[in-house]
Amino acid sequence: MTSRIRITSMFCVMLASVLVACGGGNQAESTTDASLGEPSASVELVMRDIAFAPTALEARAGEVLEIRLRNTGSLFHDFVIDEVDAAVAVTEPAGRVGRADTAVYVGLDGRKSTVVQVGAAIPGTYEFYCSVAGHRQAGMQGTLTVLP
Repeated sequence: MTSRIRITSMFCVMLASVLVACGGGNQAESTTDASLGEPSASVELVMRDIAFAPTALEARAGEVLEIRLRNTGSLFHDFVIDEVDAAVAVTEPAGRVGRADTAVYVGLDGRKSTVVQVGAAIPGTYEFYCSVAGHRQAGMQGTLTVLP
C-alpha cells in the first residue's frame, strides 16, 4: 500500500511539473533569436509613458523592416499589430513575444529594449498600438504603411 501511495505521489509531482513547464498564457518569453535576413530599412521606435515616437513607420512590401523597440518609460508597454500579412522575427529577445490573438506582439518592461524584424507582404496601412489598459485610448498608437 505504501509503495502505491509513493508511486501516485511521484506521478502527481511529475504531472504538475509538466503542466507548469508547458505554461498556459497567450504570451511567451522569447528564448531564441531569429532573423528574416538583412533588413532593407531600420527605425528606432521609442515607447514612453504614454506615447510612441515616431507614430508613423514605412516599409516596402517584400522587404524586411528592422524596428529597434526601446521602452524608455517606467511602465510595461507593448507593440501590437492586430492584422498584417507579415513574417516576424525577434533578433534580440528581451521581452514577451507572440500572442495568439494578434499578428505582431512584443511586450517590454520599463527601461528594456529589443529588435524586431517585420517582413510585410501586402501593401496597406496597419495600426500599431499599446494594448495595456487605457494606453491606446490615451493616444499610444501609430501606423505602419507598407508600400508596394
